[in-house]
Amino acid sequence: MASFWSTGGAILKPAMKEFLQLREEDNVMGVLYLGYANQCPEGQRNIPLQEKVQWVK
Repeated sequence: MASFWSTGGAILKPAMKEFLQLREEDNVMGVLYLGYANQCPEGQRNIPLQEKVQWVK
């Protein structure tokens, strides 16, 4: 499974609000695309996960 977050473009058009049946005061902040990748990228972690995550108990 793969995901991609996108902003701008078509989501800023009034037609998107109409399609989603949103109110005038509502805004689309982005679109999260979900699907399957053609290939799995080989990730490279430059910063250790422990330096990026703070666990709360």
